[in-house]
Amino acid sequence: MATEKILVISSAPELVELARQAMGKAFEVVWAGTQQEGMEKARKEFPEVIILGYIEPQGTTFELHRRLREGWITRNIPLLVVDTAAADHSRRALSLEEGMQIEADQYIALSGEDGSTLTQLAEPVMKLREQVGKRLRERVNTFKEAILSPDTFCITWEQVAGRGAFEMQQEEIIENARKAARRRNVHAVSVTDNPGGNPAIST
Repeated sequence: MATEKILVISSAPELVELARQAMGKAFEVVWAGTQQEGMEKARKEFPEVIILGYIEPQGTTFELHRRLREGWITRNIPLLVVDTAAADHSRRALSLEEGMQIEADQYIALSGEDGSTLTQLAEPVMKLREQVGKRLRERVNTFKEAILSPDTFCITWEQVAGRGAFEMQQEEIIENARKAARRRNVHAVSVTDNPGGNPAIST
């Protein structure tokens, strides 16, 4: 049974089915049809890769790409923007100008040719997954080295009272931790539950 997830955010359900066919049983494919639902599921599901298709209204895909890249919870999740050959210009995920503002390996336009479309989608997903795996391994090594050096390692702590409060305020809390540690290098973030029930964040 697949434990790793791919999140597809698109107003077009056919892209979700295409992703399921392309990835087979290797991944569980989760779907969100709107920008808000996509942000919520990206934070909750922690997918290996996020696939962005056309999201209504036009221009939403580019805006969501920016929000995902700026968010502390989602900034390191690989993003793949996908256009299908059948899409007319009014339903393209990105305009020409928007497409030029994101990294080239994050955007593909499927040809729609039988037998090649699934491969076109599967290959960049696996490539992005491998890239983020390598990046995370490098960060683990950096963190280990930092612990041994008191000149580059610091800890801050913040508690948030109330059930569910941390989930609602997580972006703000992490930003506060970053500011508190700005004179040091922040190497890791962990979230724990205290015995009293107040979630806390350790950086």
